[in-house]
Amino acid sequence: MFTRVLILSPHPDDEALGCGGTVARLADDSREVIVVTLTDRDANQPLLDDIASESENALEQLVGAARVKSGQCALIHLAFPLFEMRTVRQHVLTTFERLRRELKPDAVFAPALGDLHQDHQVCMEEAARAFKGVTLLGYHILRSNPEFAPAVYVGITEEQLERKTAAVQCYSTQREKEYCKPWTLRAQAAFRGAQCGLPLAEAFSVRWAVV
Repeated sequence: MFTRVLILSPHPDDEALGCGGTVARLADDSREVIVVTLTDRDANQPLLDDIASESENALEQLVGAARVKSGQCALIHLAFPLFEMRTVRQHVLTTFERLRRELKPDAVFAPALGDLHQDHQVCMEEAARAFKGVTLLGYHILRSNPEFAPAVYVGITEEQLERKTAAVQCYSTQREKEYCKPWTLRAQAAFRGAQCGLPLAEAFSVRWAVV
C-alpha cells in the first residue's frame, strides 16, 4: 500500500526500538524508507559523539547497505536540542512541512500519543500538524509509553527481528538498558504477535489513515 514511508525519530535509536522490524519489512518489500533523526547531541552529552555514525550503522543493519547505497533507504540527520525540543517547536513544524513538500511521503511513523518523553510528544504533535492528509501511525517506545493501545499490527519474520536487534545494539549508550536487550525485544515482538495471531509482530496506533 505504501510506497514512500517517513520515519520520524526524536532521538537516534527510537526508530529501531519503535519500528525497526517494520522498517526491515518495508525495505524487504521494496518500499522507499527515509529515517529522520531529530536530535544528535549537545555539549552536556559527550557520550553521544558517535551517535550519527551509530544511527547510520543501525539503518544498514535494518535495511542492508545495498539499499542505503542505492538510495531506496536513506537517513537524514537534524540537530534540534536534546530534551528541549519544546523550545523550538515552531522550527520543528516548519521542518516537517518542508519534508512533506520535498519528500511527499504517503505514510509517516512517529512516537505514539501518550508517550511521556517530552521530545516524543513534540514530535507527534507537530507531525499531526504538518502531515494532515497523510497516513500517520504511532509507534510504541516501551519505556516511556505505559498506556499504549495498538490498533495496527505488522507481522515480522525471525530474520527481521534479528536485524532490529542488531540495529538497537549499534547504539553504545543504550545496549545495556533492559528495554534494549535482545530478550526484551523478542518478548515484545512475541507479545504483539500473540495479540494478533502471528508468531512475531510490531504494533502501532493510528492517528489517522488515508487510503
